Amino acid sequence: MKDPQYDRKYLATEIIKSFGPDTTNTNVAEILGIGRSTVYKWIERQIRFNAYEADRYAIKLGLHPCEIWDDWFTMTLEETG
Repeated sequence: MKDPQYDRKYLATEIIKSFGPDTTNTNVAEILGIGRSTVYKWIERQIRFNAYEADRYAIKLGLHPCEIWDDWFTMTLEETG
């Protein structure tokens, strides 16, 4: 059975916020190994990650995704059956 968590989406801007207010978008891009334009796109388009992407970026920071996205372990009524 497929885990319903992997259908959920997580705002990319949450990972940017996790860096703190003094970190530039250029710094975020360098640390995550992505282009600066990608960071701007996440912000401007309110991009959402699937669980695999969220996990991959959290791991790059040495974190578990639940340390970035507070709702990582929260299930909706539809998901609980």
